[in-house]
Amino acid sequence: MNIKTIVLFSTLCFSSLNAALSVANENKPARDCRYQKDYVDHQNTPESSDILTAKWISDDAPDSNEFRKTLFILYKNGDIATIEHKYCSMYNFKISYLEKDKQEKTLEHFSAVIDQLTQSAHFDVAFNPSVKLIIQQALSKTFNKHKSQSVGLPDSKAKSSKNENVEYMVSYTPLIYTGLGYSYIVDFWVAVGGIQ
Repeated sequence: MNIKTIVLFSTLCFSSLNAALSVANENKPARDCRYQKDYVDHQNTPESSDILTAKWISDDAPDSNEFRKTLFILYKNGDIATIEHKYCSMYNFKISYLEKDKQEKTLEHFSAVIDQLTQSAHFDVAFNPSVKLIIQQALSKTFNKHKSQSVGLPDSKAKSSKNENVEYMVSYTPLIYTGLGYSYIVDFWVAVGGIQ
């Protein structure tokens, strides 16, 4: 692992540290929000021999003032993942995965990683089939590793046990020509609540 990777990860992890420090603690009085921070049962930080380090940060999102809890993961091969939970009028869950490996991995690889990271939290949405298969089915016909793509995923494949509205999407952005040292970034986003 090179110093550039460590600096990038440190920047990602601690970019919101100042905001986090301004929050007295996670137990301050709840806002008038439909989705509170206990809506999701966070699992322990994922453990894997592939993970170099992982860190949770809690703060208020500066753009929306929603309570936010984010897990930053740095893998031994230089890949980076973030798992962000935001709570208020809606619950938003977003995974971002940056692929470091010079040998660009396949649709099969990153859909499996996103599926695995989705398991890091239990929330009230069931996917059928798995997130991995939904992403593969949505992207496989048009996937080109050199072109950005964003796809809203089918409503019928994600259900809330409380019959709440669920929207979700996946996006793929190649980074190989940016000089950042990463092949691509994949984002997987889920929103629960809002208008039916």
